[in-house]
Amino acid sequence: MTKKQNKTTQPTTHNPQQRAQRATRNPQPLNIEAFLQQDEDKDLLRLLTAGSVDDGKSTLIGRLLYDSKLLYEDHLSSLERDSKRVGHAGEEIDYALLLDGLKAEREQGITIDVAYRYFSTNKRKFIIADTPGHEQYTRNMATGASTANLAIILIDATQGVLTQTKRHTFIVSLLGIKHIVLAVNKMDLVDFSQEIFQNIVKDYKQFITRLNIPDVHFIPLSALKGDNVVDRSTRTPWYSGPPLLTYLEDIQIVSDRNFVDMRFPVQYVNRPHHDFRGYTGTVASGVIRVGDTVMVLPSRKTSIVESIITADNYDNRSGFRVPGSGSWDAGSEFRVSGSGMQVPSLDVKPGNPQPATHNSERSEPPQPQYAFPPQSITITLKDEIDISRGDMLVHPNNLPRTDRRFEAMLIWMDETPMDPTTSFIIKHTTHSTKARIDDIRYLVDVNTLRKIETVVPGSGFRVSGSGMQDAGSGSRVPGWDVHPGNPQPTTHNSERSEQPATTSAASNPQPATASTASPRNPQPATFKLNNIGRVVITTSRPLYYDPYEKNRQTGAFILIDPITHNTSAVGMIIDRIAADEPGTTIIPNGERKSREERREVSLDERVSVMGQRGRTLWITGLHGSGKVELAYRLERELFDRGKTVVVLDGLSVRSGLSRELDFTPADRAEHLRRVAETARILNDHNIIVIAAFISPRRMIRRQVAEIIGKDRFLEIYTEADLDTCKHQDRSKLYEKAEKGLVKNLPGVDTSYDEPERPDFRFTNVIEKLDKAVKKIVARFE
Repeated sequence: MTKKQNKTTQPTTHNPQQRAQRATRNPQPLNIEAFLQQDEDKDLLRLLTAGSVDDGKSTLIGRLLYDSKLLYEDHLSSLERDSKRVGHAGEEIDYALLLDGLKAEREQGITIDVAYRYFSTNKRKFIIADTPGHEQYTRNMATGASTANLAIILIDATQGVLTQTKRHTFIVSLLGIKHIVLAVNKMDLVDFSQEIFQNIVKDYKQFITRLNIPDVHFIPLSALKGDNVVDRSTRTPWYSGPPLLTYLEDIQIVSDRNFVDMRFPVQYVNRPHHDFRGYTGTVASGVIRVGDTVMVLPSRKTSIVESIITADNYDNRSGFRVPGSGSWDAGSEFRVSGSGMQVPSLDVKPGNPQPATHNSERSEPPQPQYAFPPQSITITLKDEIDISRGDMLVHPNNLPRTDRRFEAMLIWMDETPMDPTTSFIIKHTTHSTKARIDDIRYLVDVNTLRKIETVVPGSGFRVSGSGMQDAGSGSRVPGWDVHPGNPQPTTHNSERSEQPATTSAASNPQPATASTASPRNPQPATFKLNNIGRVVITTSRPLYYDPYEKNRQTGAFILIDPITHNTSAVGMIIDRIAADEPGTTIIPNGERKSREERREVSLDERVSVMGQRGRTLWITGLHGSGKVELAYRLERELFDRGKTVVVLDGLSVRSGLSRELDFTPADRAEHLRRVAETARILNDHNIIVIAAFISPRRMIRRQVAEIIGKDRFLEIYTEADLDTCKHQDRSKLYEKAEKGLVKNLPGVDTSYDEPERPDFRFTNVIEKLDKAVKKIVARFE
């Protein structure tokens, strides 16, 4: 199929001399192999168009393809017919129809879903994502931006900077896109006014000073007429920069990738027969070389890279070729496109290996000695190590974060609001595990870039964790801090002024609105469609990650609903939570679900048969204070009196239900939440629970009481000084803590909050167990 020359007369703004120069950029003839190799070695730029409704995003891409002579004859004929039938450009060709293919899009003249277009020029390959401009389709825009290197933000010259322009710019900044082209479109409607263009540029620059966007370029253009799209326009003599296509061809993006921190997530174990074992995946960042010592996470076993296999290379031991497309540059230097250096094109998707074939006319290329992002490769190691999907290979002297708890920015993608009790599936690189949202630090009003304070419904406590911090810079916002271990009820302080989401916005205050982040306008701690906020996430198993700002590939994740399997949210990791920071709340901030209506045995029937009512005796105190001894002596007495009773203690619960949790304050809070929920269920069935736990934080004990029910919660404090506890410590924990072998032991390296008004207080209880038991049992008489 041949490409057809455009029939319509080109606007007078197009310079024929420039077209001739473009057509003769490569005057020397090339044979077919050299041509294909040159095309294969072209750099790839992923970009998206964004902006408000009717700013001309689809029209711009269509015009770009049209003027670049990249449309085939049948496409042009179809475009001309469709423009007359369903077009919205009057007598002009409606270039947006090249992208808007859905029936609803053509009827309404809008973009609804993300449309991708692939094209190539003499200098570069492109993948363009045309994203919708409507607010309700913001999640579609975030999807298109997730893989982009550059964003074209369009602004209607007759409208200026709109709210949706700011929204999309904020999301682009959040997703780590470092290059933005602000295309001021429809300049033909304002007579190509330089003053209007400069005013829009000034307003936009004032807005982005609060965001982390290092490279912004401004271009005046008319997508419908073609001015400054492919060729320079004579109607903007005051603009000295390049047209859009030239800028896209020349921009350097190679430095955006992380070539320092080697991360290789294993996607597939390639084992065609018993003599060969390879590990397949995409190099997320850094450079991996043959002979490198690598460490496998999480096992931390080390080995040496024996070989790197690509599409055009096969392993000599296996005699099998990894299928795919691409070629290897036999040059010995590591060279990167865009910096005067050549990158071999190795986007390989290894699948089932196939026997190598021998071609007498073509010699096998040498095996590559290194690989780098975004190559898909298979590597072999010198040692037999147990490696599976989800593991990660790294250099031993350059390790990622390994943690179960971290802060992240979250964009909610699901039409169903967040259920705080849901245990999501988190997919991070090739690793999947369970995860929960522990805390919502704040939501962001993307219209004003202000923070929306969140509260746990019905609790009176603000969810602020370690204090509000700017999503971009991490700078603390004054007047918003609540100490994690000592939450305070939300109060109205006339001396506290509203603070913007970023420190630099203080000099540009904006009027408060109903959605403005303010201590006077707390919002429920939940997410709805298109909401953006900062959260704390805890996973069941550790993740191996880098902060998103440092490494987009290992700092991004998605949350999947375990029931519907919808993508609930996309997230960008900020960093780990400090090890000494406790959880702010363990109370579920959603409606508790029960099956009360399905129970055929009523509470009164249970009371009649069992002769008791369920309650929880919560025994707290330092390790070695006599909690466990009191718990089991109390169980013996109640059992002898015919009561149904269960004892829960740290050793029994941590050996099963909380096996994966450690003793950091955050994990200790989660451990006690699980105990509280278990006790509540047992109490619902009229079973008496005796819980013996250190539970050092007063705030957490209060919330345990709320989970179980304050009317059936009794707090018992076993008071003892530290010397007495050490003397009674049969497990030698204090001795280990003093040697540094045990961390986060209350009374040694973390504090213990004594109960203020416990139901029972016993000092040195081991010396008077029987007396203490009788006193407690008397409460049941």
